[in-house]
Amino acid sequence: MSRVVGIEYDEELVRATERKAVELALSHRVIVVQGDLANPSDLERVLTERSAVVYLYLLPTALKETKPLKEALVRVLRRGGIVISMTWRVEGWDNLRRNAEDDGFHIYKLQRVS
Repeated sequence: MSRVVGIEYDEELVRATERKAVELALSHRVIVVQGDLANPSDLERVLTERSAVVYLYLLPTALKETKPLKEALVRVLRRGGIVISMTWRVEGWDNLRRNAEDDGFHIYKLQRVS
């Protein structure tokens, strides 16, 4: 089973997410770190968790301006992970998109070549 690792700037939202994960009996699969994706050391803390799924809720400008984040997301994809962006597409990744319907979620995964 996959683990989900998140990073959230707002400490109260981190605590709320942790409580919800416990309530849903998912605390062994969900980790949320309090930090800032624009800070390389915070980003590296999340990457060390070896996440299989990365869920984003960021404005397009944040994705464009945060080069270390985009590079880190590519590393997640290269090791077989999935990147899910809510609401906004990741610029330049249309060829990696895996869901056809526009339901507000944009799912990205590298295509395996056999």
